[in-house]
Order: sequence, then structure tokens, then C-alpha cells
Amino acid sequence: MSGIHLPLFLCARFIGIAITSALVLSLSVSVAAAEGILIVAQQDAEVTTLTREEAANLFLGLGSTNSRLIPIDRSEQPLRERFYRDVIGLSAASVRAHWAKQVFTGRGRPPARISKTDVKQVLNDKPGAVTYVAIDQLPAHSKVLLSTEQGEQE
Repeated sequence: MSGIHLPLFLCARFIGIAITSALVLSLSVSVAAAEGILIVAQQDAEVTTLTREEAANLFLGLGSTNSRLIPIDRSEQPLRERFYRDVIGLSAASVRAHWAKQVFTGRGRPPARISKTDVKQVLNDKPGAVTYVAIDQLPAHSKVLLSTEQGEQE
């Protein structure tokens, strides 16, 4: 009799794990979709919008349509990784490899990094500074140049 219950127990356990995994995955996908990214600058910045391609080029040091823009990266790893993935289209490891190559060949240095608490001050004090924030953390007196919630702007 115990041979009959063991396979049923294993099947029930497997189904339970599969359902739990599916729920966790669907929750994480819906949370990620709700967590948009805003690329922001000073409210009085000359530039009014950026496309994803322009933002990627700016943050990868590949040139920009506006040479007065200064990209400022973020120190918070989850936000930074989401920005790299959703805006630049690369993994964090790929971005690190890109910057390692740029530095090694003397072509550039990665953008400075700031924390959430420094965003407002850097935007106010550094003309041309451009950074990114979670959609629910828009600093006062800043201008949104690109929102991942708006979809492609190219």
C-alpha cells in the first residue's frame, strides 16, 4: 500500500511546486512591468526628449546628439540592472564588459554613480546631468526625457 501513496504524494508535491512557481513568476512579471524607468534631467534642461537609442548611446559613451548631456549612473543594483535591460537592451555583465573594453582601450570611462539620496542634488547642481529613476521616485523640479511606460519612442 505504501507504494501506491508514494507516487501520489510525489505527484501532489510536484504539482504544488509547479503552481507555486507559476504564481511567483506571474507576480514578478507583473511587478517588473509596473516598475517603469524614467530618464530625467533638470527641469530647465535644453533637451526635451530622448529615444531609447539616444539614451543607450549616452550611457554607453557612444556619442550623443547633445554633447552637453552628462550621464549619471545609479548605485542601486536592481534599478541599474533594470535600466540596462529595459533601456539599453544589455545585461549588467555586458555593460561591465563594454566599459572594461572602453577603459582598456582608452576610449572612455563609465558614468559616475550616485545613490537615490543624491539624485535631486546632482540634477540641481550639475547642468546637463541625466540620470534615471524608478517611475515612483520622480524628483521635484526635474524633466522626464524618456519613460519606459510610454513604450518605444523612436
